[in-house]
Amino acid sequence: MEVTQQKIALASLLIFINTFVCAQQPVEYLQQISAEYEKVNKETMSYISAVSHGKSARKVEKRRTDLVKQIMQAEFNVRKMKGFAGNSTLRDSVVAYFDLSEKVLNTRYSEIMNLEAIAEQSYDNMELYLNAKNKAEEILEQAADRVDSLVKIFADENKIRLVSGNSEVQKKLARASKVNEYYNKLYLLFFKCLKDEAYFLDAVKKQSTVEQLQFAEQLGINAKENLEKIGPITPFAGDATLKTACRQALEFFAQEAANSNLFTDFALQKEKFEKIKESIEKKSPQQRTQTDIDTYNKAVAEYNKALNQFNTAQEKLFKTRNEVLNKWENTSNAFLNKHVPRY
Repeated sequence: MEVTQQKIALASLLIFINTFVCAQQPVEYLQQISAEYEKVNKETMSYISAVSHGKSARKVEKRRTDLVKQIMQAEFNVRKMKGFAGNSTLRDSVVAYFDLSEKVLNTRYSEIMNLEAIAEQSYDNMELYLNAKNKAEEILEQAADRVDSLVKIFADENKIRLVSGNSEVQKKLARASKVNEYYNKLYLLFFKCLKDEAYFLDAVKKQSTVEQLQFAEQLGINAKENLEKIGPITPFAGDATLKTACRQALEFFAQEAANSNLFTDFALQKEKFEKIKESIEKKSPQQRTQTDIDTYNKAVAEYNKALNQFNTAQEKLFKTRNEVLNKWENTSNAFLNKHVPRY
């Protein structure tokens, strides 16, 4: 399961007024801007909650549409504000931030959705998709940081004391951002080996021993490397369930690669049997010698024995595989449900 998120990084403006040094007007000016941010934050958290907790595509799209509408309304409300004391720098930066947010959720959203449509096809596509989402968030963060710095300048110039007390919605947004970052880090480790395994199993299906050996080797290398990478990753807020599920999946992939000879040996056994079978079938019954018959019967017995062993081993392997992948899926869902705040 993968999470889409927009970060709203501006601190809430909880303003304590010193009535001896602060006029009321600049405080109200900041409060008005802060109110628009809070409305956008609430819609953002609603959208993130829908995405993270398995809401239907229709509901998720409705939340995104609602968020875009709220951003556009906030932009309109701030745009019609006059500059304070003839200076419109703060107002214009806030308008620019909302305008950028709307563009990210529309233009970049379409690009990201196009990438999402092909993300499952390869590790490179998945990495590109997640990087595109991170880039969109980075753009918004930089714009929000600029607004935040201008707010502080405005407050200093007007002798307003600002206290960085984040609202509950902003705390939820910050929490969701950290969860998303942690999840994606582990997901990429898992997904890389999952795709390697898909290539390997496709080679098995095609009975291409050369490709089987090639992809099994690649799966083993990446599984080993990712097991090393996952080691230093600390549990999230004391919760090691996702890391454990990922590590167990990687261990399975490494074991699968190490035991890949199960498939290659059987493929060679089958190829050998089919050659003997083809050879004897080319001869008429009158042309077949006792040696031909004995060789064929022996090949049949060896092939049937190999087939039974292969089926038993394959059934055991795929049973373990299903258990591991189901655990990853269930753990991922439980992890996101537990740590991404609902709203």
